[in-house]
Amino acid sequence: MSTKQISILGKHASWVGAGNVVSKIIMFAANIWIANHLLERGYGAVCVGFVIVNYFYLLAFSGMETVSTRESAKLQPSKLDEFTAQFLIVRAVLVLVTFIITWAAGTYIGGLTGLMTKLYAFSLFPQIFNVINLFYGVEWSWPITIYFVGGRVLYFCILVLTVKNINDAKWAPIAFGIAIAAENLFLFILWLKKINFDFFRHVSKFVLKEWAPALPITLAIGCLLLHENFAGIFIRFSNGEAAAGIYYAAFRLVFVVISLSLLLSYVFLARFVKFLEDAPKHALRFFHQICLLGVFFGTLFAVVVCFSSGQIVKIIYKPELSPSAAILAIACWQMCAAVARIISFQALNACHKQNKAVFLIFIGSGLSICSIVSAANLYGVKGAVAGTVIGEAILALILFTAANKELQLKQ
Repeated sequence: MSTKQISILGKHASWVGAGNVVSKIIMFAANIWIANHLLERGYGAVCVGFVIVNYFYLLAFSGMETVSTRESAKLQPSKLDEFTAQFLIVRAVLVLVTFIITWAAGTYIGGLTGLMTKLYAFSLFPQIFNVINLFYGVEWSWPITIYFVGGRVLYFCILVLTVKNINDAKWAPIAFGIAIAAENLFLFILWLKKINFDFFRHVSKFVLKEWAPALPITLAIGCLLLHENFAGIFIRFSNGEAAAGIYYAAFRLVFVVISLSLLLSYVFLARFVKFLEDAPKHALRFFHQICLLGVFFGTLFAVVVCFSSGQIVKIIYKPELSPSAAILAIACWQMCAAVARIISFQALNACHKQNKAVFLIFIGSGLSICSIVSAANLYGVKGAVAGTVIGEAILALILFTAANKELQLKQ
């Protein structure tokens, strides 16, 4: 990899990484605030409601977000306005469908969890204007930092002012929706000014086939999300909201790092697409380097968190949530393989091998769910968490092997 390529990747990763690190710290503080004021039942309901809506959101949008990053990275600036028109049409349709599904899910579940699900569903509407992946694609990074930090600051401030006890649980999804609307409108207005956008001029040129690759990517990510979230949902419906609150108090700490890795992977994807075109012979080595770094830092994170889980939980949570320390000591080991799994999946997407990826991920996620259910039946909540870690290792191995083979063919 050339010095110039490293410099470009480093610059954009630094901007995006800085914004994400700060935003994750703020979101981490926000989750602690919610957990300590709503306690087990309230926090469990909020987390399950968020996970349900977030699952359907990512199931609907992750494929097109990956495609939009990949394709906008290759487009000429003069084509971005037409591409944006298509992008917005697809997002508007998906938002409407996703809202209906999540509202129905909340109605079916009922209780506090159902109410949280329906309130979080309203945060889908501002997602019509979420153009962050276009910023990733054209490697325009500094607005992303403002987007993440500004929205999270607003979210946390609203929480501090409104959430005091379980009766205020409704303010968690309301605050989230307000923050999502503010940060998305900021990026959207900035993007329209950049490309001199004229929506109506391009509506007639909408071509659905350009977004066809989003479908297998969406299916693949849907399976990955099921792997990541199955343990929490399983615990909620087998052990109740309080048990789910204990689980999520631990898992949220790991999820912060996983989600940071996922967002940074779009920086990798945008640069890797260009790298495959400019220097395909060196792509395999670069892929190996990124995966090794991910395994190294993921393992380092797991070791540190495992041996200090009790102290971490004691510092940040009230005593009612102290059982989450034992869960955290297991869940942290997911990070050993998570980064390699995420990077391998994006490498397959960069190679336009999304159809192959969805097949492999379907198998891997199925094995993950089997391990979660089997371990949960034997060892309860701790077993469900251990099953997720095992599933992560399986998926990482499958996807790394496939991506490695595809990149070898390009040598």
